[in-house]
Amino acid sequence: MAVLAALILGVVGCFAFGAGAAIWMGSVYGSNSGGTEMSSFFTFGPVGGLAGILLGVGLVLHFKGAHAGWAKGLMIGAASLAGLALLALCGLALAHTPPAVRVPASTLVFQLEVPANAPIETSGWSFDGGSVSSVEKHCAESTCTLVFVVSVDETFPGTARTLAAGGYRFALDAASVRHAADWCEWRSEGTARFRYRVNRD
Repeated sequence: MAVLAALILGVVGCFAFGAGAAIWMGSVYGSNSGGTEMSSFFTFGPVGGLAGILLGVGLVLHFKGAHAGWAKGLMIGAASLAGLALLALCGLALAHTPPAVRVPASTLVFQLEVPANAPIETSGWSFDGGSVSSVEKHCAESTCTLVFVVSVDETFPGTARTLAAGGYRFALDAASVRHAADWCEWRSEGTARFRYRVNRD
């Protein structure tokens, strides 16, 4: 009877602990294509099986009225193993650091066309909703084209954003900068015209 009880409770304990650990660790650490669940099952399942074996033998000895000290010791050992396994699971869960939530980043590409004789520089440009990371300038006979690459500040609270330098100020709608978008229609500002698109990762 002791052997039969040990086999039955050993199998039950193995699957109960293994499945419970697999589900718990999978929810905490992520499935990782089933790798987390499998490693958790084969790590904690044998501990549950051993606890079940000790408990089965201890219960038989207890109800048979023989070897009371052994019965009590085996049941305490089973409870201790189960408690240690639960503590280990709790420790692993508490030690897990959730991955940092990455804020999506937007990049504004701003294209500006001005007359070739216009006094315009590639430096000194500012954007009140982010930072200008690069400027390229190409001039033909009658027109100069500038392309700005701007890193957008996602936390900028304003309702409008302005790209500016010297006497040039180009207002952009903040809502349109928060979402990925293809080139907008050309817009005019004095003798200049501009358009922009938003790339979002």
